[in-house]
Amino acid sequence: NQNISIPPQLLLKLDGTLKQLNNQYHNKYIKPIDFYKGEEPNYNTIIKELDVARTKKINESKETIKKCIKNTQSTLIPLFFVSGEFGIGKTTLTLRLIYELAKDVDLDFVAFEILDFLSLKNEALIELFAKVSAKNIVLFCDEVEIDSTFKELIELRRELSIQQFNETNIFFIIPIRENI
Repeated sequence: NQNISIPPQLLLKLDGTLKQLNNQYHNKYIKPIDFYKGEEPNYNTIIKELDVARTKKINESKETIKKCIKNTQSTLIPLFFVSGEFGIGKTTLTLRLIYELAKDVDLDFVAFEILDFLSLKNEALIELFAKVSAKNIVLFCDEVEIDSTFKELIELRRELSIQQFNETNIFFIIPIRENI
């Protein structure tokens, strides 16, 4: 849950495209009543524990992810999808999962939210990962149902997989509607 120190030049390259998810996360304040009425959550929603923690589902998902990153022989970066119907809480569950993974000190974990696939430069992301000392890096991205965003996700995965980060496990956790 540490805040990553990023050099100013790299910050400029990443501006508006990526945000670290940690306890120092700052974003739009969502009033509890608005969240309960259905407003889209952000990481602050989880930090403030406004959600209903689905402990069994979270623990099952954590174990699946831990097994995969521990035993993977593939050079292709894994994608973990949290699927469900519209409005069921996929984004909230995904953010809670990331929060719980980050609390596991054995994982040595850092998380980032991709805000803008179209403007994100692969070179900047690769440069960032070289500066991160964590053993595990997760990339969270929402709204991948949009065709262009999904294509960008697959392309980014391919580009990052080519890099073969030997000392770091990188993976995506993505909420996605199952009825699309």
